[in-house]
Amino acid sequence: MKDKLYTIPVTEAFTEAEGCPLCAIHDKLDKESVDYMMGPSYMEGDIRMETNKVGFCEEHYLKMYHMKNRLGLALMCDTHLQEIVKQLEKGADSLKEGKKGLFSKGSKEKPEILSFLNNISDNCYICNRIKDSFDRYVDTIFFLWSKEPSFKELVKKCDGFCFQHFVLLLDRGKELMSKESYSDMVDTLVPEQIRVLKELEKDVAWFIDKNDYRHKDEPWGNAKDSVERTLKMMTGSKVE
Repeated sequence: MKDKLYTIPVTEAFTEAEGCPLCAIHDKLDKESVDYMMGPSYMEGDIRMETNKVGFCEEHYLKMYHMKNRLGLALMCDTHLQEIVKQLEKGADSLKEGKKGLFSKGSKEKPEILSFLNNISDNCYICNRIKDSFDRYVDTIFFLWSKEPSFKELVKKCDGFCFQHFVLLLDRGKELMSKESYSDMVDTLVPEQIRVLKELEKDVAWFIDKNDYRHKDEPWGNAKDSVERTLKMMTGSKVE
């Protein structure tokens, strides 16, 4: 399989990742995006215009804070706060228009200021950036599956998928792939996922048995971290 620029992150993840390859892709995008925000990008006017309107989620605010670039974060916070104040001053009166009380009739159209505030509350510039790139890589998986037979062998050798990304592949694949390619993918992914889940369940069951005094002297095998691995399988998040 001859890699192209847009396929390299996908094939690397399926070749090198321990655990879910899609988690590996997402984690790499997350790190690169935080690094990008704390690099020279915060001085770029078009980037700041977007972050002023959207802001960041709690997780990414904290990740940027721990990058130790307080000045860069302060600059983004400064203009973001200015934008919020400007919009509140401009739109506060519109909040009082329309409905007069709980049961009174009035316009159901949401004031512009509420749309602006909800956008900040529900959005994150970094999350949006990651999602755009991640979606393209997921589409690349379907492309490689349909066009590159050798990619199927990489998929067969991976350690399964977290539940979230396993469902994503089945859901998006059904929408985007041909019936033949999708059927082929299901015939590969589902039995392999069942195998991984059965092995994990076996380890969890042995973890439970090991907490019975009758088995205290028997070897742990792979059971000692089985609870942590189950949580990672079900949530995609590593338990620290």
